[in-house]
Amino acid sequence: GITKKLITNRGNGPQVLVIGSGQLAEDILKVLNKKFNIHLIARNKERMELLKNKYDITTYDWDFHQEARQYASIINTVGTQKTLFNHDFFKTWLLLHGSKSLFIDLGSPSSIDTNYDVTNGVIRLDDIFQMSDRLNKEKMEKVEFAQKGIQEIVSHRWEHLAKKANFDDEESSEHEQPASI
Repeated sequence: GITKKLITNRGNGPQVLVIGSGQLAEDILKVLNKKFNIHLIARNKERMELLKNKYDITTYDWDFHQEARQYASIINTVGTQKTLFNHDFFKTWLLLHGSKSLFIDLGSPSSIDTNYDVTNGVIRLDDIFQMSDRLNKEKMEKVEFAQKGIQEIVSHRWEHLAKKANFDDEESSEHEQPASI
């Protein structure tokens, strides 16, 4: 969900490149497929074909991953000790896309090697977790604020109804005639 929000907020347009074909990649496809034009690069050709048929996406052979720099929005789901995207890749990629650049690395372990960070549009899994924590905190603050508002409204309404009930009791006792003896 955060990944979708990041891509939508960046305003890069409909094309998104997803790297990998495992369960995480499929989860990303489920979330993004209706709103974005997904392109997929993966090593597992059978799995890639299955995902292509299931989600109607464009697929490329693994060798294409060096050409990934043509996409402003890239989501990597491949976790490996091997570096798939090095600092030179990111330098060129950032020159091509500037402020529209968004590379979300969800792989664990990370397969990118660069000093670029969130300020440059390079977002790692830890950054996603921090964003999630911040969003959850903001959500809880909004819920607490709403609960306090509801409590105040209920309290004011209760006071108003109590005053009205007391007024009605006083008014009805004034109009009662004393019983004859």
